[in-house]
Amino acid sequence: MSYEDMIKRLREEISNRITHRVRSNRWAFAKLGLDRFYIAGGALLPPEPNDYDLFPVEEHDFDKFFSRERGKRILPEHTAKVWETSNAITYDIDGVKIQLCKFWNDSLKDTVERFDFSHCKVGVKFKRYRHKSPNVETEHPMFLPEELYVSDDFIKYRLLGYSEYTGIQKEDYPLSSLLRVFKYIKKGYIKSPYDVVFKILEALLERGYTSEDDFKKQLLAIDIGVDEAEQLDDNAQSLRHIYYLLTGNVIEDMNVFSRDTIIGEEIR
Repeated sequence: MSYEDMIKRLREEISNRITHRVRSNRWAFAKLGLDRFYIAGGALLPPEPNDYDLFPVEEHDFDKFFSRERGKRILPEHTAKVWETSNAITYDIDGVKIQLCKFWNDSLKDTVERFDFSHCKVGVKFKRYRHKSPNVETEHPMFLPEELYVSDDFIKYRLLGYSEYTGIQKEDYPLSSLLRVFKYIKKGYIKSPYDVVFKILEALLERGYTSEDDFKKQLLAIDIGVDEAEQLDDNAQSLRHIYYLLTGNVIEDMNVFSRDTIIGEEIR
């Protein structure tokens, strides 16, 4: 098989997989009321994802991503807000977890290239269509892929069989990368953990931190679940020590994740 044929087959594999997953869960996606969105990262890989990371296509799409009425966020019916940070909000919609990201980039390529590990650097743009079946009163929502972006880093990941750390770039979050890398090691994406961890530590030192808020923002950037957030709360002393080693300054309060923001039991 030629290199060109291999890339073509890889693109078809990715597109077919995510299209099938979105089609299978189309009612959950439809409840968000979105006409278009990017899906990027781990949701495009085997096995079945824990959640789907959605990004707005245009800046004004934020109006639909995070609709509000009288200062209160509007949630679809049978929807639970599972977790929220300054960078994303995760919903459980009929058992499907969908994370809406609160940041926007100029293109699908720009969105994907901001990711920090090579196995995550792939994405698809979806658009919503309305399809009405014969002899059926209701319209069936359909989400079809319009654009696929597969980065050179992702192709390298598939060829090598293991993921690499791809930072540091402008406004990267190496502390977030350090905390997430252990999840990827456990899942088998990382072949040489020591090499990857040392590269992230190098990026941490190179980036530096300007303030306590800057450091805490790194923690809030983590694609994190409730259990992981509680672990970080429990290890706040270690995080304070890391900040001291990096800056020579002391953080008095490391209450970054508040258990009060866990609203998973409230179903609407």
